[in-house]
Amino acid sequence: MIKLHHLNKSRSKRIIWLLEELKQPYEVVSYQRDAQTFLAPEALKAVHPLGKSPVIEIDGKMLAESGAITEYLISKFAEGELSPARGSAEYADYLYWMHFAESSAMLPLLLVTFLKREPAKTEFLEAMPTQKPRRFWGTSTSRLKTQPIWLATNCPARTL
Repeated sequence: MIKLHHLNKSRSKRIIWLLEELKQPYEVVSYQRDAQTFLAPEALKAVHPLGKSPVIEIDGKMLAESGAITEYLISKFAEGELSPARGSAEYADYLYWMHFAESSAMLPLLLVTFLKREPAKTEFLEAMPTQKPRRFWGTSTSRLKTQPIWLATNCPARTL
C-alpha cells in the first residue's frame, strides 16, 4: 500500500486526486501547517530533510516532489491511459504541460496567494503577480490554439 505524507494547503492534494483516479489503495499521514508562520511542522522533517510534502512511500522507497510522484505513479499504473507512451510523438508535449504547472505557472500563482496574506511594499513584487500570470496564460492559450493536448484527445472519458 502507498503511504502519502500530506501537508495541509500544499501540492500533495493533487497526489490524493491522482491516487483516487488510479484506484490505488493508500494511507494518508496528515501534517498541519503552523497557523502563524504557515511553515510545515518539525515532524515532517523526519520524513523529508527539508520538511517538504508530498512524499510517498512505495515499494520500499521514499519519493518526494509532486511532479516526480505524478510521473512515477502514472508510469507505474496508467501509462497509455493518463499519459502517452514514452518515446511517442506526444510524450514531449505531455512532459511540458506536466511540468509547466510546477515551474512556470506556480511562482506567479504562489506570489498572488502570499501577497494577499502579506502585502508587499516593493515595486517589483507588487507588479510581479499581475504581469506574470497574464504572460503565462497568454502563452499557454497561444500554444493550445496550435497544439492539442494529448489528454484532451486521447484520454478515456472516465477521467474527464
